[in-house]
Amino acid sequence: MPNPANDLNSTYFVPPPQKPDQIREWDRVAIEDYKIPGILLMENAGEACARYLIGELQNPDSPIRAPFHIVCGPGNNGGDGYVIARHLQNRNAHCEIYWIGSGSGPSDATSDAGINFGICESMEISIHREPTPPRSMLDSELREGCFIDAIFGTGLSREVSGGYQEWINFLNRSGSPIVSIDIPSGLDGESGKLWGCAVRADKTLTFVAEKTGFHSEQGPGHTGEVVTLGISIPRRELEKGLQ
Repeated sequence: MPNPANDLNSTYFVPPPQKPDQIREWDRVAIEDYKIPGILLMENAGEACARYLIGELQNPDSPIRAPFHIVCGPGNNGGDGYVIARHLQNRNAHCEIYWIGSGSGPSDATSDAGINFGICESMEISIHREPTPPRSMLDSELREGCFIDAIFGTGLSREVSGGYQEWINFLNRSGSPIVSIDIPSGLDGESGKLWGCAVRADKTLTFVAEKTGFHSEQGPGHTGEVVTLGISIPRRELEKGLQ
């Protein structure tokens, strides 16, 4: 059964695979030259993901199922996760957030991610502050629903360690379906190499264009099915970057 959200998204222009630096440049141009607020791009990204996930719930052949356990890291990838949670709750799909950074939430409450975290708190979405996987999950033989990997994006440039490594290893052995947001956490978007370890996703919902690393080194073994979602970067800029 086709996913209607994906059919709608197919009207966007999708460039061929790009290095993350190029996609970040398109983001910069959209924000600085077109005056599109970064938080609006985050909103577009998260809403597109939520719409896709809801569409998959209607597909009996899809591995994606509720409830959604959204695992969020400290940066903008986690911010995408908060937006996804908001839209899933508004669509009456049960979800919960696992904040796995240090402290009680994003360090900057005025950042795009921090603002969306605060909105989730105001909406009373369940937020678990778990720097390492909770024992209740580790002991559970049957984990319902699926995990949304919103830990790290393409900006990761260091070896994964500590609680983040524990969470990635837990997700990989959980046996539950995993959907990665933009890129499987721990995968280098340009080279396809691993930053020590990386999520092995069943699906990757990536933004604007696939990353070159999806097709090299260990990338193909971690992305699963890749779905490209538009976030309203002006089309003429996307086409200009390919000339």
